[in-house]
Amino acid sequence: MLSRYHRRKRLFNDDARRSYKVRRAHASCSFVFIILLDEPTLFVFPSEESVIRDIEPPDAETIVRAVFDENAVPYEVEWLRPNVHRKWFFGIGTVDFGKYRLKPSGDANPTALIRLLEEHSDYVDPPSEREKLVLLLKQLRGI
Repeated sequence: MLSRYHRRKRLFNDDARRSYKVRRAHASCSFVFIILLDEPTLFVFPSEESVIRDIEPPDAETIVRAVFDENAVPYEVEWLRPNVHRKWFFGIGTVDFGKYRLKPSGDANPTALIRLLEEHSDYVDPPSEREKLVLLLKQLRGI
């Protein structure tokens, strides 16, 4: 699992310096979930299991901004067991990780997915999925 620091650090490094685990996990990615976090990158995942494995529960709680599948159905984080935050001294604390899953949050919304792809498709992780997202955008527009 990657911490927020490592995901942001990875954003600014070139592909050759990325961790082997992330490259391998997304190497043969045929997207199912398109996720926008609080950084200017669209993350593409092949399954819900890979989302849960790569986005830690504290991050799912705070930095997930939008989740869509390739059919433009929006998803939301549903907590099976919420994170437990404990404060100790001087603002230092711990987090016991909860458990979450993704669940559909409504009917297909192609307009929202088109807007998301138009605004954030400059940076895609993994980069090999960028071309597929461009094709999806054309398909959604009906071009």
